[in-house]
Amino acid sequence: MRNLRDRPVGQKITFVIMLISGMVLLLASAALFCFQAYTLRQHFAHELAVVGEITAHNCATAVMFKDEGAAAQILTGLKTMPQIVSARLEVTDRQRLAYFGGLPDELEIKVARLKSGFQFDGNRILLAQPVMLDGKREGTLYLVADLAAMTSQLLKLYGGVFALVLAASLLLAFLLSSQFLRFVTNPILSLAGTARTIAEHHDYAVRATKVCSDEVGGLTDAFNQMLTQIQSQDSALQTAQHELQEQVTALQHEIGERKRAEREQARLTAILEATPDIVMSANPSGIPFYLNRAGHEILGIAQDRDISGRKTLYLHPEWAR
Repeated sequence: MRNLRDRPVGQKITFVIMLISGMVLLLASAALFCFQAYTLRQHFAHELAVVGEITAHNCATAVMFKDEGAAAQILTGLKTMPQIVSARLEVTDRQRLAYFGGLPDELEIKVARLKSGFQFDGNRILLAQPVMLDGKREGTLYLVADLAAMTSQLLKLYGGVFALVLAASLLLAFLLSSQFLRFVTNPILSLAGTARTIAEHHDYAVRATKVCSDEVGGLTDAFNQMLTQIQSQDSALQTAQHELQEQVTALQHEIGERKRAEREQARLTAILEATPDIVMSANPSGIPFYLNRAGHEILGIAQDRDISGRKTLYLHPEWAR
């Protein structure tokens, strides 16, 4: 069953069609066989009743005179019917007058103790036919018939016919399903091919073609709606990713410019700190905010002293005061 689950959908449908066809034919053949077997048994029972009635009528004189030879001769004529396997003729005191058949059949007759009518036991039929003479019962004729051979022949016949019909039906079902299966499988295979193309190329602009308005058509519409949503989300995601990339690029450029400016400033500061002359920077109000190392030494101002509280006009070396 697991292997069948992994097979293509066309093979699954073909297998199911052929399986159902075979089961229906099997069920129909079994029902027909049972009906035929029942009809055959009823027909043979009627035929056996007619034979029993005629034989009982012919045995009336032999029973009256208790003529075992005549009775045996009459019963021997029943052997022409292969279905009758045993016959017993007895008088009213259950004394056997004539008999042919096997011991098990005679035991079956004795155990049944049937006064008249039929008794069915599978393929075996037991008939008890009263022997009447002038309206008085003088004895009983028992006939045992076995329909096993007839049923076996009927079974063989139906088995052969069923095998031929089954083979022809399965072949016809396979051919017809191969021709008409595309109406069912093509929309599904088309939808699967579209899904495979999208998965391989990541192209969400592709749409599945709707070829019918059944459940597969509804599935195709839902699939296309899903693709539209995915495409919209993918487009929004790509736009956000592009904007983020631009921001990252701009930030990297800004960081690079800032680092370059810091390097230039550090280089300028190193040059100013290394020069032996006084280098001072002040705002328009004359308040200094930078003084190089040489300026601190020449003006006699400690390196760690804040000069922002003084004006450049009052900054002089010691010898100039």
